[in-house]
Amino acid sequence: MKQAREAGWTFTTGGHWFGVVSCPAGEHTFNVDKTARGGETKAKEVPKQLRSCQHGTPATLGSKVAARRAECERLLLRAEDLISAAARDLWRAEQRQAAFTEFDRLRIVLDTADATADEVLAAEQEQALERAADLEDAPGAADIARTLGDADVAAGEARDVAAKIRRQGIAVPLRTRAQAARSRVSELRERLERL
Repeated sequence: MKQAREAGWTFTTGGHWFGVVSCPAGEHTFNVDKTARGGETKAKEVPKQLRSCQHGTPATLGSKVAARRAECERLLLRAEDLISAAARDLWRAEQRQAAFTEFDRLRIVLDTADATADEVLAAEQEQALERAADLEDAPGAADIARTLGDADVAAGEARDVAAKIRRQGIAVPLRTRAQAARSRVSELRERLERL
């Protein structure tokens, strides 16, 4: 009864039985007899019923499953944070490269333009150079690659931890998130290679 109460189950008295214990959703129940006959057998079945019900608190899922789920969640959050940081850094690096590319293009145009266009193009070139200077502190490719590597390791570890969880209802979403994180890392690595 103590385990059931801790899992959020409730006890109702009355009827042919001494009472009925119900899960938080009311979908799973077990009876409590008025006599002590067979009580030990029933007491052994209660923890199994608590673990099989998805409506109880996470503590009823079993210590290994709860621990693995928590570890997998932690690793996935780390991977997702690292992916976000790498995507942000990569965007800044791409913008910086685009600004320098535009600067070079305008320099070529400026070199071949006539005198009247020189002033207009010089102003555009100055703006492109200013944009590039604003992004001067953009991280280098090695830093971004290192962040993506850390994200890939965290996502891979999360996938491995999720594989140890035997409850498919818990494991499948975690594995899906881990795979999505690894796919995102691959996508960002392809962009990084084009820098």
